[in-house]
Amino acid sequence: MHSKLSIAFTLALFTAAFATPDCPGGAKPFEGTGRAATENKARENANLDIASLFSTIKVDILDELTQRETNNDIKEYANYQRKIKIESSLYAGYVKDSEYPYQKENGQFVAKRYLCPSDAAKPYLDSLKDLARILKTQTQKADRNSCKSINETFKNIENLESILNKLAQMSSEVQTEYERLKEEYQSDGGGGVFLEIKESIFGKKSNVMTSKLKEVLSVNNCRIEHNVCKTNGGFTLRVNATACNHKNDGSFDYCSSCLKIDLLNGKNEIILSPSVETKAAWNGKTVACEKAFELSVPEIFNKVKDKISKVCQ
Repeated sequence: MHSKLSIAFTLALFTAAFATPDCPGGAKPFEGTGRAATENKARENANLDIASLFSTIKVDILDELTQRETNNDIKEYANYQRKIKIESSLYAGYVKDSEYPYQKENGQFVAKRYLCPSDAAKPYLDSLKDLARILKTQTQKADRNSCKSINETFKNIENLESILNKLAQMSSEVQTEYERLKEEYQSDGGGGVFLEIKESIFGKKSNVMTSKLKEVLSVNNCRIEHNVCKTNGGFTLRVNATACNHKNDGSFDYCSSCLKIDLLNGKNEIILSPSVETKAAWNGKTVACEKAFELSVPEIFNKVKDKISKVCQ
């Protein structure tokens, strides 16, 4: 009787030790099994077993190698194992451990470990939030020199998004913000005109020409591109405008708008580079220069309209 109770107790202890944990939402946990001569090594192997399961959901650091045959190449396979170990370190703190003592089979300890999808997602959610913050800063300060970094950030976010979607753990808040930025900076509308306007009146920054040029482009159904990094099928209109030739005849102020214009195609090649000067007269030198800037806008559009016609309806 005593022997039967001991056996029953041992089986109950073993079953409890290896009991599958409850995961939020009833999700099925990832399960890893490790075998080794020591308990610690068995536990480590169970970690690696869980990590290897992530290759089936295309974790980014494993993706490159899991797309190819690795078993027949010792060097590649060693690299593959190294990457699995890196992956396991991302979520090691979230793995639910089986209790000691581990069961022994054929002289080896057997360890089982479990990882809930919600816990597996935590490191990736943290990374996603960090990247979303970085992306927002990058896109707010975007220039041609930062395009490569912005595109790389988008790529990294898409990798994380893929992982989290497969884990059914995507953050709706982060995704909404990311999709907004993606729509603004990566939307495919067949290209448009991106404006790079520098305008100043007596050393002070102006916005007169930029505002009027947007109006003219809109009236002529030309798509205005907001993404400096998206150039396929579109154009960049670069204008450097300064107030010049100011004079006063005792009754009126006269001012000219001196412009250097460059129109670039999607490959950032200058395809048009005219100069424009328009003149205006008014009471007050600043207002006279602003009027000259306004008068220059139709001149700019007339210079480029034939070249940009494919992005205007």
